[in-house]
Amino acid sequence: MVWRIPLVRRLLNCVPGVLLIGLSVFMFAPRALDADSSAVPAALGVLILLAGITLAVRAYRLGVEIRDGEVVLRGVLRTTRIPQATVTHVDVREATLVWRRPDGAVRRTKVAAFTARESAPSDVREYNQRRMTEIRKAIKGR
Repeated sequence: MVWRIPLVRRLLNCVPGVLLIGLSVFMFAPRALDADSSAVPAALGVLILLAGITLAVRAYRLGVEIRDGEVVLRGVLRTTRIPQATVTHVDVREATLVWRRPDGAVRRTKVAAFTARESAPSDVREYNQRRMTEIRKAIKGR
């Protein structure tokens, strides 16, 4: 099962990455092609381009997947994999999973895709809470 945010929000989340891609292309590509310039602009442009692509793709793929007894939380910067059997609580309001590591330590992991500030529009908060309720049912329905 896969839960993602609506397409429009997914596309809007990609904007910072797309801006970095544009910055690398328009600011650094002309300098990199200049025969008199050093390799620094080209290297910097490539790094910013790769960062932009990574951010855009990961922002688009924000979400939660449950498969093969594992809860996969895809965030902007990292993906967290949690064994489904170790999840002890799903906090719908805070969009957080509470789970236990094998050593017994309790961990709290935010679900980036469905976290919203109090200042967010009410329809966004309601959508996120509905999705977190579905996720809680899917996890507990093992």
